[in-house]
Amino acid sequence: MATISVTTRSDWFPVGATVSAYPRAQGPEGPPRTSVAAIASATVDAAGALSISNASLLAGQLYSLYASVSGSHRWLQAAAA
Repeated sequence: MATISVTTRSDWFPVGATVSAYPRAQGPEGPPRTSVAAIASATVDAAGALSISNASLLAGQLYSLYASVSGSHRWLQAAAA
């Protein structure tokens, strides 16, 4: 089972935000493909760390992490390990 682990800035994915992992968007940038189902989700912990583990995540693959924060769409690309 692969895991995506990131420590985020509190202004990007704040503590308590639910962040979902999606298949990577086409090209190096762009919004996540939220028209497909999220692979997995997790909540940013009190230290600002996020860890998403799921049997469907593939090590070495890039994913789009997405959360809606105060009505703003936030995303970043991260690799599973």
